[in-house]
Amino acid sequence: MIDLMSNLYTNLGEYLSFSQSSISELLLGYNKKPKTDEPTGYGRWHELPKDIMEIIIQRLNSTDRVRLSIVCKSWRPLVMQKDIPAAPQIPWLLLPHGPDCKRLSFYSLEEGKVHNLKLPKSAQGGWCCGSSKGWLVISKETSFKSEIFLLNPISGARRQLPSLTTIPSFDTFVESLPDDHIVSSFINRIELSSSDTSDCVVAAIFDSDRILAFCRPEDKSWSIFEGRDEDEEFIYHDILFSNETLYVLPSRKINGVFTAVNCTFGFEDREVDLKFLPALRIPEPEFVGAIEVFDDYRIVQGGLLDTYLVESINGELMVIFKIMDVLQGKDEEDEEEAFDVQYYRAREFEVYKVDPNNGTCCMTCRLKDLGGQVLFLTNSGSVSLQARDFNGFQGNCIYFAADRAYYNDHHPLVSRDPGVFYLDDGRIERSFPSVDLPIHSMMSWFTPIPW
Repeated sequence: MIDLMSNLYTNLGEYLSFSQSSISELLLGYNKKPKTDEPTGYGRWHELPKDIMEIIIQRLNSTDRVRLSIVCKSWRPLVMQKDIPAAPQIPWLLLPHGPDCKRLSFYSLEEGKVHNLKLPKSAQGGWCCGSSKGWLVISKETSFKSEIFLLNPISGARRQLPSLTTIPSFDTFVESLPDDHIVSSFINRIELSSSDTSDCVVAAIFDSDRILAFCRPEDKSWSIFEGRDEDEEFIYHDILFSNETLYVLPSRKINGVFTAVNCTFGFEDREVDLKFLPALRIPEPEFVGAIEVFDDYRIVQGGLLDTYLVESINGELMVIFKIMDVLQGKDEEDEEEAFDVQYYRAREFEVYKVDPNNGTCCMTCRLKDLGGQVLFLTNSGSVSLQARDFNGFQGNCIYFAADRAYYNDHHPLVSRDPGVFYLDDGRIERSFPSVDLPIHSMMSWFTPIPW
């Protein structure tokens, strides 16, 4: 036993790193080395005591746990045990895809490479509308019929969501779309309360951010939140589940003042606690609306503002504003045409902490230091991590992607917008490769889970 433990800990560093190459070496080692009565470098790893194995597993992220389960079949039940938490992981960036795709591509910042994951036949030809808690949101459609479901691309698991046709405004929305637009644009944001889809609530924003709806996986219809009274109408910027409460970021005053409002929404046999967090006490940037005009394009400085709700690693809520320049160009095939080709470029980010006492954020709550955190930001869900836990990542910065759909009648655009914003000095580095943006495709951060 002492010899076994000594041998295991001798190789523990390589074991914990578990890059793809180290797994290949392990597999090759098993195939090449002849059987012998003497212990070999890896020959008796399957005898590792369960309590020590659990300690090791807790230090592995989800991707490495999948790799580990391949190495030794006897480890798989323990490695895939849900109640053993996985270590934090840098999310993958879901790259844009076109129609009729049979696989999705994800870029790993940690590994510096692209993972191509084949879609099951039932998901091929659909559009990915975002992700939440390790699940992708896939929409497939034919005319007025639209199917929407959750897909785990790692395990292949699938969970059906109610049809969009159960939302009253859906038919009207589809009738208003141009012929080349797809009904998945009806889906603005989907948020899961938990990665465990057997007992989670799904919250969604639909119809140009005007509808807040709820369901559980396998429900037959969506339940629409009607507001506190008939006169209340909101534009929902973002939603976020935290501590079994759904935080909602609306765009209008509630009862005439900017204060947080709590309520409970019941549907089927479930109840969801809602907390509205008005954040519009913050004035718009002074440069909004300034226009630079050139021969064949113009730039509207700060012409667009996106709002995000993010939970810090300490459980604090933050509201983040992405201020964008809008580049408007002309179609090359029609010189007389007006400026109608839209392109968005991030200009600046502002971060505010939500006041836990009244649920609002104001100028005095603006953050210039994230305390060593690194944020990964998109419209379909954001992640905060401690930078020091990962090699090569700097704290106090925001990784952002091209997360707006381009609804126009022109050819797909090439996006050079994704990059990193540094709060220390306000600079932006755009070191990501350029990507083609199909008109209906967006980029999203995705954290894989193995179950």
